[in-house]
Amino acid sequence: MIIPVRLFPVDKRSKDGSLITTKAVEDYIMSDSYKKMLDKKVSFSCITHVFRNKKDFAKMNGVGPNDQILLNKTNVGFIIKVYIKSDGWAYADIETFDPNLFEGDMRENILYITGMIKSGCVLPGSVAIDAMWTSSEEARIINEIKGYDWTLDPSFKDSEVVKSAA
Repeated sequence: MIIPVRLFPVDKRSKDGSLITTKAVEDYIMSDSYKKMLDKKVSFSCITHVFRNKKDFAKMNGVGPNDQILLNKTNVGFIIKVYIKSDGWAYADIETFDPNLFEGDMRENILYITGMIKSGCVLPGSVAIDAMWTSSEEARIINEIKGYDWTLDPSFKDSEVVKSAA
């Protein structure tokens, strides 16, 4: 299943004060880092945003936040495209994993997310970005879009599934 999502508005501050510029997104889309991310299929979409939060690292028994995603099998898909639309938003297309290739929690998580979206739920989410930030919290250079995670507390209002996904 391909799920189009709104990632973040370009050139507009999030609720935490961060800003991602059009130029930063356009430069990233043209970068080798972006091409590698697409080729390797490791910009994961996860069922929760909790393991991306580095301030909770101490609670993770020494396993890094990015590896927690693998350890806890919270990934349900991966980003296959990032783009900007004329409405001032950056978007991504997420391809879900084939649930028949997995078992247990991971299979259930994939079915859970895709089932909600197929049922018409417009799930919100948050993008995880590794960037060079200025002192005013502006992303001048995007090093990597690490993923898009489903959360009911997104950083950007209206960062969510595009309704045509169902």
